[in-house]
Amino acid sequence: MAQFFLALAYESRGAGGDNERACGLFLRAARQEGPFAEVSATLAFFIRQRELGDAPTMCVADEHWQGGPPQSFVLGPDHRVVFTDTSITVTDGDEDQRSFVMMPPGDAMKVVYTPVDVTRPTIARRHFFQWVGWFPDSTSPLPSWVFNWTLIEVIGNQWMVITGEDSLAVAHGPTRPVSNDVSGMVRLRVNARGEAEYEITAGPSPRSAVIPWQGKH
Repeated sequence: MAQFFLALAYESRGAGGDNERACGLFLRAARQEGPFAEVSATLAFFIRQRELGDAPTMCVADEHWQGGPPQSFVLGPDHRVVFTDTSITVTDGDEDQRSFVMMPPGDAMKVVYTPVDVTRPTIARRHFFQWVGWFPDSTSPLPSWVFNWTLIEVIGNQWMVITGEDSLAVAHGPTRPVSNDVSGMVRLRVNARGEAEYEITAGPSPRSAVIPWQGKH
C-alpha cells in the first residue's frame, strides 16, 4: 500500500510528475498481494506505454549495481549520488536529477569519488567522480582491451561531464584485466593558485588542465 501511494505522489509531482520512479513503484506494488496489486500493474503498463515510450530500462522495480544494492555516495547533508545499472540520481535537498544510463554488465566499470577542497575562485568542496574500466578494443585485430576514463563533477543536483580518455592504457589477451586502479594514470589535485586541476600521466595525450569552476560564487 505504501508503494502504491508513494507512486501516486511521484506521478503527480509537478508538470509530468516523476514517471520513472512512479512506474517502478507500481511494478513493485503489483508483485505483492493486496487491494492495489491489479491497479498497480495497470498503471505501470499505462505509464510505460504513454509516458516512457515503452522503454523497459526506465521502468524498473528493483534497481541494482553490479549484482548488489545501489551504490550510494554521501557528498554532504541531504546531498548524495546513487548509481544503479540503469540510472544515476543526484539529490540536493528537495531537488533531484535522475539520468538513465545503460551500464556494462558485470563489474567492468568502477566509480571513484574524489572530493577536492579549493580556495579559488571561492572556498568550496568540489565533488568529482571518475568512471573507469577496461573495455574491448574494437579497432584491434587481436583480442585487446582499452582502459576508459571519464571525469565528472556534481554541482548541486546536476551531473556534468568534464573530459575523458578512451585509451589511457592498452592490454592484450583474451580476458579483461582485473585491476581498475586509475591512481597511477590520473591525478586530481589543488594547484598552487588554489584551483582544482587534473593531470593525465598515461595514454596518448598526457596533459594537465584547470577544471573550470561552474558553481555559484
